[in-house]
Amino acid sequence: MKGLAVYRSLSTLPGFPSTAAVAAVAKLQSGVFSLSLLLTVAHYRTVGEAGIVSAASAAGGLAAPVRGFLADRHGYRPVLHAALALYLACLVGVIGNEHRHGPLTITVLGALAAAVTAPPVGIATRMTLRSLAPPALRPNMMSFDATLTDVGFIAGPLVASAVHTAIAPWAGVATAAVLTAVATLLTARSVHLPAPAGPVERGGRARRPLSHHGLRRVLACALLFFTGVRAIEVAFPSWGAEHGSAALGGVLLSVMAVGSVAGGLVMSGLPHRLSNTITLAVTLAVLAAATCLMAFASHLGPTVVLPAAALVGVGLAPTFATLYGTAAALAPAGGQAETQSWITAFMHAGGAAGTAAAGLLSDAHAAWAAMAFGATVFASAAAATPRRAPPSARRQALS
Repeated sequence: MKGLAVYRSLSTLPGFPSTAAVAAVAKLQSGVFSLSLLLTVAHYRTVGEAGIVSAASAAGGLAAPVRGFLADRHGYRPVLHAALALYLACLVGVIGNEHRHGPLTITVLGALAAAVTAPPVGIATRMTLRSLAPPALRPNMMSFDATLTDVGFIAGPLVASAVHTAIAPWAGVATAAVLTAVATLLTARSVHLPAPAGPVERGGRARRPLSHHGLRRVLACALLFFTGVRAIEVAFPSWGAEHGSAALGGVLLSVMAVGSVAGGLVMSGLPHRLSNTITLAVTLAVLAAATCLMAFASHLGPTVVLPAAALVGVGLAPTFATLYGTAAALAPAGGQAETQSWITAFMHAGGAAGTAAAGLLSDAHAAWAAMAFGATVFASAAAATPRRAPPSARRQALS
């Protein structure tokens, strides 16, 4: 099964077109919200205060495992509906407080609460897509999901900027709220949504993801992986500033994002025999090598750095795919949503560490030091990947 034949096989799966469309909306929402929140608050206040609000929102993402646990225990539908109501109420509060120039504390708490109560629609659509695919196509499906994330990352900020400029300062946040509502309600209506854990699976200690040694190693990989990703994202603007144009940093980020989409599309279309050889350790090792090459290329000028950035991007979507796929294969019965949520939480933590470390390295040395740091943590993540999954995990991956 090659290339387009794999995509045809995915597109004919029952429920795939509708689930993929809803997943795309959810990924777009994620890309719209983060920039929209920053732009909205910066319009009414200062950029520094907007940064505080964005940091509070990012911190709220650490509550994702609670939502995942509730989804596993009670089912996605009630959690999605309840979370959506709370989330929309929080965003209305944020917009209203900013519009009437209320206290910054209210906006900070509202942004934090919105992040804590955000519906786990991204995890729900990812797990639905995975459940639709036969075992042979699951790596391809996870790569497809990662590619949608990249498309949202590229398109989301464009939508946020457009509505902010053309409509109103708060329009971006309102757009994100509408996208969230649409994606959440359509996901909750899906007949393909995974069922909650059965009574026997609920409550047992062995069911909790953190009790699994292999999953703890995957979580360490998630933390290190996103530490490296954020380090690169900080290094690019720093490198552009060093070369006389901050816009160069934006160009590098765009080139990396396009490379990631290309890498995801290629992996999505690989034959089963080949796609199953691309493990988490392999994709992280490729990222480490590509980032090391980019650190070297940063001394040689834009004509060399641009293709190096694209090469780094090629490894990103496959790493997301193998990371989520490995976690899903190792997740205990009835713990899929919580497991995926822990991955998200650890990536949030790693992203914060990577941003801080890369900023310090760029100031103290240069952009190449932040890139070298990224390569080092990618290599460390590759070394931390779990060895061959135990038989029980492999059986679950094929079930």
